[in-house]
Amino acid sequence: KTEEEWAEILPEEQRYALLEGGPEAPNSIPVVLEHHTGEYKCAECSSVLVSSASRFEARTGWPSCADCMPGKQRNYSHKINSRKEPAGENCV
Repeated sequence: KTEEEWAEILPEEQRYALLEGGPEAPNSIPVVLEHHTGEYKCAECSSVLVSSASRFEARTGWPSCADCMPGKQRNYSHKINSRKEPAGENCV
């Protein structure tokens, strides 16, 4: 998608996190409070990222999971920290 298309779909903070690997502010994304049963999908390509069975409450302000789907993660080094995040199969 183009930047203009993403701008119509996601707020600026989410685009920064999704497309540039920037961190979200703690407790700023709705998925932190979500506890539905099933699968969580990539906002970019809609492939399955993690199962709700692997999620746990780390009380960090960000969603936490014990296990990403095999081979579906990106490693980020950013000003704030280094981290691994789930990534869609078309986004790795």
